[in-house]
Amino acid sequence: MKLACDAMLGKLARWLRILGFDTILFDSKTPDAMVTKKSKGRILLTRDKRLARQPKAVYVLSHDIEGQLQEVFGALKLKSGFPRGTRCPLCNGKLTRTARPISIPERVRSCLFWRCQKCGHAYWRGSHWVKITRTAEQLHAKKGIPKCTATPIQQV
Repeated sequence: MKLACDAMLGKLARWLRILGFDTILFDSKTPDAMVTKKSKGRILLTRDKRLARQPKAVYVLSHDIEGQLQEVFGALKLKSGFPRGTRCPLCNGKLTRTARPISIPERVRSCLFWRCQKCGHAYWRGSHWVKITRTAEQLHAKKGIPKCTATPIQQV
């Protein structure tokens, strides 16, 4: 399922990408008409009541990320591709396994690395992993999102 988030849902867009959803993010300078046009073929997630009136739009009420994820997963009956389908949280590009990039600091002990095909950022299982895993497991317990194993989560 392809999604689009308005500028007020940037953190939600990053989390949806981590959880495996193709999610574009509009910045605050994008006019409403352009948001409507560019989100064709996608479900628009928004905190803007006017934009939420269009077909294939979901008005997100919650202000915190866990509440937003629960709302979206519940409203759209989503099933996550996490961890195998994880996308780049920065640009939405696909991630592919790679050898250890030269740019990774020597102090990083991970032996699993991924690189974004679109922006080139490198990722590995690092210190942010605990928070991401905990959030995904809490969502799993509440909404049936698959449990976590290994996925890239730190960038260089």
